[in-house]
Amino acid sequence: MSTEILSDFFLKACDVIIIVGGDSDQIPVIEKIKAINPDKEVYVIFPPYRKSKAIYQMLGEKYCRKISYLTLLNNQLSDTVSASGFKVEKPFEYKKIK
Repeated sequence: MSTEILSDFFLKACDVIIIVGGDSDQIPVIEKIKAINPDKEVYVIFPPYRKSKAIYQMLGEKYCRKISYLTLLNNQLSDTVSASGFKVEKPFEYKKIK
């Protein structure tokens, strides 16, 4: 993911960067982007039960948000997604209770 983020940044393929994840291994890529262009907006959306204090301290409250488990459950793709003959099944624990 870090390589794609940097690639999009250098190719000017994005106006805003949004990272969905809670891993502090994204810190070096965020630092590099901010060092080159301090005005580039980088947002981090933390999934349920995941948060990097280091990312939060670096970016601040304005650029860090949490997404709730309920929000994820209510905004998912269907249980099976197919494309180009490839089929992906959603893990059981992510399937919406009906």
